[in-house]
Amino acid sequence: MISVNLTSKVFANHLTVQKDGEEYTIGDPEQSIYIRIPIEGVLAIELMDGINTLDEISNLLKKNHDVEVDIIDFVETLLELNLIHKFNDEVLVVHRASNNEGGIREKVGRFFFNKFAVLIYLTSFIASVIIFTYNPEFLPSYQDYFIFNESVGLSLLILFLISWSLTILHESAHYFAAVSLGVPVNFKISIRWFWMVIEANMNSLWSIERKKRYLPFLAGMAWDSVILLLALVLQYIYQQDSIIVGYMRLIVLIQIYKFLWHLLIFFRTDLYYVLITITNSSNLLGEAVLYLKKIYSKSARIEWSKLKQNEQAISRVFSFIYLVGIFSAVLLFSFFSIPGFLTAVSKAITNLANNSWQSLYFWDGTIVIVLAIFNLALWIVGAYNRSKELKKAT
Repeated sequence: MISVNLTSKVFANHLTVQKDGEEYTIGDPEQSIYIRIPIEGVLAIELMDGINTLDEISNLLKKNHDVEVDIIDFVETLLELNLIHKFNDEVLVVHRASNNEGGIREKVGRFFFNKFAVLIYLTSFIASVIIFTYNPEFLPSYQDYFIFNESVGLSLLILFLISWSLTILHESAHYFAAVSLGVPVNFKISIRWFWMVIEANMNSLWSIERKKRYLPFLAGMAWDSVILLLALVLQYIYQQDSIIVGYMRLIVLIQIYKFLWHLLIFFRTDLYYVLITITNSSNLLGEAVLYLKKIYSKSARIEWSKLKQNEQAISRVFSFIYLVGIFSAVLLFSFFSIPGFLTAVSKAITNLANNSWQSLYFWDGTIVIVLAIFNLALWIVGAYNRSKELKKAT
């Protein structure tokens, strides 16, 4: 246990500082640890050069800025978060030497994510909306999961391969958009309710200025928009070829599903991170839930009344977006997930029950079971990772 007193000297100038609304986000990009603090904390960190004692820092803050900070408590908090590089000349956190040379990944990222590329992505999204508006027959249904009506197993295998390929492309977009800004990215499997997801950890984006964060957060949806438009165009061009149309309708279904998924902002989707960046809110979801709870909870009303006026205004708007997310979840369940699942299981059971092991239909049903087991295994991995996150948070 490190004992902090007024004669202690600390070095914390390695921390990045970005203004987010009335507060500042500080953190260590290498460890991907970030917190929000007021301006007084930033002024204190600027003086933590390993030379000034904490007593001298406290006096300088009072003299130069007329600011009083509980400097010992603040340093203890930074120590708990592992955000102090040196304490009394003892190195607590070792940092690797930075390499600022742009590699092939950064160049690829800048090629796919620049002003011209953004225009293409935006145009693709708008064009897809126009197509759906004037040609509603292009809208998918859960039946499009099954390319081959008589072979549910083969259909689900194709669905599995295509959906994972599109997921990899989506996450690759996040990756290249982030590395184009010199931000490291890593991936993990997690769960949201019973949905299994792949998460791109881009926490180091909080170390760069706010306006540059949007593109990495939206990069996956940007590539999804292009893929969606291409699938719609090919569906129109090859409308006489049922096989190609079947594949394209499947891709359209997957992409629409993914767009609806991002509306489930209570799952901290890509759109959620865009919204917290726009609003400069570190607890957007919690404040929105608090606003809804205050309708029936006296304690929630009291807690909500303690929020700042701008936080209350934001929570009102976000609570509506939260409800839109709930509606989207119901839509996904009712029109895609549940009907598709029931159809697949029903056909698989029928194939297994009515055919011997020598029959192709028997093995077609077996494919469904194998895919279900594989997805369950991935879900367990995601649940394990999620439980570790929750334990770490507490």
